Amino acid sequence: MTSERRQHLSINKWAARGVPTCILAATGYAVYVFVKKICIEYLIEPAENGYRLIKERVSTAVPVLVFFFLLLVLYLSCYARLMQTIAHNPGYTTRIPHSPPHNVERSKEKRARSILSCTRSTVLDDTLYPVLNRTAIVQGKVPPPPGIEYFTRKDVFICDAQGLPLFCDICNNYKPDRTHHCSEVDRCVRRMDHFCPWVGGIVSETNIKFFLQFLFYAAAWGIYTLGFSSWAISDRISKHNALILSTPRNELFSRIDGQWIALIAMTGLLGGLFAGGMFLTTFYNAAVNRSTNEQVVKRSYCIAVRLPQKFIEKHPSRLANFPTITYPLNRSILNVTTSGRADFDEERNTYGREHQRTYAILQSKPSENIWSVSITQNLKSVLGERYIDWLLPLKYPPCVRHDDPRSDYPLGPDFEHLCREAGIRA
Repeated sequence: MTSERRQHLSINKWAARGVPTCILAATGYAVYVFVKKICIEYLIEPAENGYRLIKERVSTAVPVLVFFFLLLVLYLSCYARLMQTIAHNPGYTTRIPHSPPHNVERSKEKRARSILSCTRSTVLDDTLYPVLNRTAIVQGKVPPPPGIEYFTRKDVFICDAQGLPLFCDICNNYKPDRTHHCSEVDRCVRRMDHFCPWVGGIVSETNIKFFLQFLFYAAAWGIYTLGFSSWAISDRISKHNALILSTPRNELFSRIDGQWIALIAMTGLLGGLFAGGMFLTTFYNAAVNRSTNEQVVKRSYCIAVRLPQKFIEKHPSRLANFPTITYPLNRSILNVTTSGRADFDEERNTYGREHQRTYAILQSKPSENIWSVSITQNLKSVLGERYIDWLLPLKYPPCVRHDDPRSDYPLGPDFEHLCREAGIRA
């Protein structure tokens, strides 16, 4: 790893620690100004704090404070849950130490080509990584790295143009569907959304629900604080204008407290613009079932779709419409020990057909989203099946479950349309 790369990762690390501290400090200051300066000094005890001509308004202050602290508790609870998940379950895939096995090639040219066509990696540095000899793997000359069975147990998975699961040369491991290699942390992340220093790390499938809840409650709390603080300033000005003709100015009010103005500016900027804008953007992405990364860079995917044996026997002519690949590829999948290629081929040819899986390799268009089911189902996959889960930061989002034998994620109308176009009944 180059010194520039190490410096970049170090900056990200300290930003992920420092920015949340600044957010909590700003929140603490906002609570101080709103509670002490506005609610207590101006509404509850105005006479003791220089506002001699203003009546006490305890009945106004109490419900205002109750709702203020309710939103504050929800906002901070979601923030704490989000940061806890980022720290302990960020959604990283396993990173395997590199060793020079016989099925890799140390070629900068092939590594660059692999990054562009197979791994979809964002990491571009001068480090030389081993690159899979994918052609030899497909031809059955060498075994694939361990872990390919996870994909061949599924009916649908994202693959490269040859039909192999995507592989990250940097993490030295396969990339499950919708996994992206993040340059900020130098790890592969499942359904990576983006790196966010405001929350201390990566927003991914494990914490996207808590991120949305944090943004919603932060925006609601900020807008509420902004609105009532603006009312308080308006109230002071209106009362001053009503009494200025009969009372000396210096007996009415001191100048408007500058901390009130600072509170309005801070909550308007952070709560209204930043949190509110981020919430609307992220909520829209969740509704269409795209991560921020997928929304910014819309890709065309190669998709391996399992062909039932009955389909192959009934429609053999249709196999010419698309590339296919049959698993298992070689002896590493069969778990057999052979002394030479002849024995290997014999074992491979006599292996039971019931254990083989043939996949069609289809290609989606950049405008298609095979994982978008419907707006309601898309939101439920992120926020939870029950609407109460949409509001409380307790359970993990349903999208972290990948036990469906069909695919890692539910497949939508675009996928069904793609299969129909290819002449496959999915």
